[in-house]
Amino acid sequence: LYCVGAGTGAPVPHGDPCVGTLLGLNGFTSLVAKALADAQGAASFGPFSVPAKACGRVRAQALDVASCNTSNVVSLQ
Repeated sequence: LYCVGAGTGAPVPHGDPCVGTLLGLNGFTSLVAKALADAQGAASFGPFSVPAKACGRVRAQALDVASCNTSNVVSLQ
């Protein structure tokens, strides 16, 4: 799970299995969590504590390292 501020087009950083895959996030991405999905593809992240000032300003996107597919970008609310 990657998190950043607003923006688009950040590549997955070096050292990750899907290096170069373009995310729907800006250039200041950081990996914040890893999870293993079940047979239906569902994964859980957290629980997380997020400062109130992050709400509506920070976006997150999941990356499947087996296929390098990305999820939709969501905004923390």
